Amino acid sequence: MAEQNDLLHFALLQDKEQPFRYDEGLTVFYALCGRAAIDTVRAAYPLASQGFFIVVPFEPHRARCPKGACLLAVSLSARLLALAGWPRRARLCCHAPGPDGEAAHDQVRALLAEMFQEFFQKKSFSTAHVTGHAFSLLRLLFSSFTLPQPAPEPPPREDLSLLCRALDGIYRDWNENLTLTALADRLFLSPSKLSRFLQQHLGMGFSEYLAAVRLGHARAALARTGCSVTQIALDSGFQSAHSFIRLFKARYHVTPGQYRREQTAISPAGFAAAQTTFDSGLATLLQYAQSPASEPPISRCACAAALDCSAAGQPLAHTWKTMINLGFARDILLAPVQTAVHRAQRDIGFAYARFVGLFDADMQIYTEDENQNTVFHFALADRVLDYLLSEGLRPWIELGGLPPLLAKSRRHIYNSAMIISPCTDLARWRALVTATLRHCIARYGLAKVLEWKFTVLNMNYVFFGCMTHEEYRGFYLSTYEAVKAAEPRLCFGGPGIFSNMLDEPQGMPAFLRLAKARGCMPDFFTLECYPYHNILRDEEFLDFAISQLSAPTVLSRDEEFLAHALDAFAAMLLRFGVDDRPVYLEEWNSTLWQRDLAGDTCYKAAYLIKNICENYDKVGAFGYWSLSDLLRERPLPEAAFHGGFGLFTANGIPKSGYQALCLTARLGGRKLGAGRGWFAAGSEEGVQLLLYNYSHYANLYRYRYQQLKKPGDAYAVFENKSIVEFQLFLSGLASGPYRMECYRIDRQGGSSFDRWIEMGAPSVLSDEDVCWLDDLSQPALTVRQVTCEGSLTVEAVLEPQQTELILLRRAADP
Repeated sequence: MAEQNDLLHFALLQDKEQPFRYDEGLTVFYALCGRAAIDTVRAAYPLASQGFFIVVPFEPHRARCPKGACLLAVSLSARLLALAGWPRRARLCCHAPGPDGEAAHDQVRALLAEMFQEFFQKKSFSTAHVTGHAFSLLRLLFSSFTLPQPAPEPPPREDLSLLCRALDGIYRDWNENLTLTALADRLFLSPSKLSRFLQQHLGMGFSEYLAAVRLGHARAALARTGCSVTQIALDSGFQSAHSFIRLFKARYHVTPGQYRREQTAISPAGFAAAQTTFDSGLATLLQYAQSPASEPPISRCACAAALDCSAAGQPLAHTWKTMINLGFARDILLAPVQTAVHRAQRDIGFAYARFVGLFDADMQIYTEDENQNTVFHFALADRVLDYLLSEGLRPWIELGGLPPLLAKSRRHIYNSAMIISPCTDLARWRALVTATLRHCIARYGLAKVLEWKFTVLNMNYVFFGCMTHEEYRGFYLSTYEAVKAAEPRLCFGGPGIFSNMLDEPQGMPAFLRLAKARGCMPDFFTLECYPYHNILRDEEFLDFAISQLSAPTVLSRDEEFLAHALDAFAAMLLRFGVDDRPVYLEEWNSTLWQRDLAGDTCYKAAYLIKNICENYDKVGAFGYWSLSDLLRERPLPEAAFHGGFGLFTANGIPKSGYQALCLTARLGGRKLGAGRGWFAAGSEEGVQLLLYNYSHYANLYRYRYQQLKKPGDAYAVFENKSIVEFQLFLSGLASGPYRMECYRIDRQGGSSFDRWIEMGAPSVLSDEDVCWLDDLSQPALTVRQVTCEGSLTVEAVLEPQQTELILLRRAADP
């Protein structure tokens, strides 16, 4: 995970142990919280909060971050070093184990804080400013921390790579019965060649280096644990306490017992900050900055516009109501999900319900008898489809996850039965899909099933290593053929690619070329949009998406990310000459992290209304993911509000995002105008004005931040935006009295999350609590009578993250 330009690279390292690596640039490791360490060829360098260590170019190293530790890694690229005139063979000695008050060390901390602040806290990023801070850091390092003797020329890259692999083997099994022969076998070298290689690059032989690594771990154990010397010796891989004591005294000039007594005598006060949290550690770093941590917000700004309400306007199709995502097929049979569906159909009225996992093991569709003949059972699938049709919803079915008997691997990315894997038998897969669709046609009638939509497993899993590009293309072709074999007129689409991956050569371009060449172009195209730029470049994205330890990667700075993604997709389809086919946004959300409490706040209402209004009817569907938090993607936390994807909590409480869609559903059939922060529609009943004051994540919290400890801090992650004063001049109105209804979603009304906070944020809610929160989740409403003489000025003042719907309709004459 990283945020970068071509000169600087920021990364956050948490709860992991990196393999050995080397870089062409210079890297500063700064400890934000916990106790971490940097291992190099020379030694292990411990870091407590506020400690730092600097790794020079081409130096093999690895970072160790046990649970609770967090390192900020700031890498200065080789290009930046060249621009600064950094000597190629400069050697540094710059290690601060923790807070120490040394002036030069504090200067390093101050420059790191300035660079971090420029990247993540200032709204307008300045390359010149951050590069200037980097140059100042390099000057400081050269003047205060360089050693007089130059470093040797770095070994060839292939030698560095081999050295890193050898070090990985030593550090992985340092406390086991590791031998030179065993390590050489792993590296496909002879023991003699490996011995000479290590002597050349480490300055010592294998046995001596292994003993040094073991001694380093033993020394740390002596300082941090109460274990006996004998136990520490055996745990560290030594054959006896006697040999351990002898080697320890030879290296450190004291016995293990004397060392422990000396460490006990040292006051731990200087390292108390090692117990700090990520947030307090970051705050401590930023205290070193010389400039203010954030730019002062403008207190108020004005937004004025004029509308002719008698104009014909632009017809609205309200395509955001085309489809809603319900999650996995089996989830649709759960009572809380059905309750949420019924309520959404009553309040909003979606046309389609999309779901995945039709062929998961828990749907029991595919089995084989003792002779390996295929047997199909559609009872559970029929119950799912019957229910959706009873709610007036047409099915939108992803034909994706595999039955276990057809899966090459049993990889479960989600906490459900869904298997994402290459298929072992595409002929049987085709038979399964065709049989399923023919069953639907026989049960529900061809005319009805022709209204449904079917899609292939989305292409994103290829980029996460679940299958190869070739395997995905074969799977797509087989699925296309199976659908068309059931009935050529069935509506089939794909590939459901992340907007972040559109330009990957093996992604959408390769897919379109294949579809053209093989005559299997989908009937419609699908796109998924989550506001991240660097999913593919972030090697830890999938790990964090699965673990939910923090936001999976860096959220985009771009507040118009969705608009730009839709435009880019349309441009690509135009370039390939297939822009005549419908485009559907099959998934979108503000995040892929289901522990982001900010998503349960009024922010989600402003986010949804902003993005729908700014992209109204731009594509054929806006499939929000998802309707309910009761979703088996990840284990469900106990707390009702935990940052889940849903518009409803798992126990059915509507969130502010749901209330926002209910307000949007009241827009009329013609668009009268739109601008930054407002959208106006008209109908026979009157005029509807939808206003919003969206505030984006603060740059600091766009980074991979961890789950907030206090739910009440959920609003702290946003920018300090100004209050907006709207003044809309409406002309073309019939004279007479009007009823003006103002529905408001903010922290005082329309937000069940804020009512939950007022309750004390209890983890467990009683049935009475749920009903009370449901009742109080409605938007605040004010009603007044106004008189119009052909025109009217409507004024409203919106706080950040506040949304408001104003309904203006003729009232009966008094």
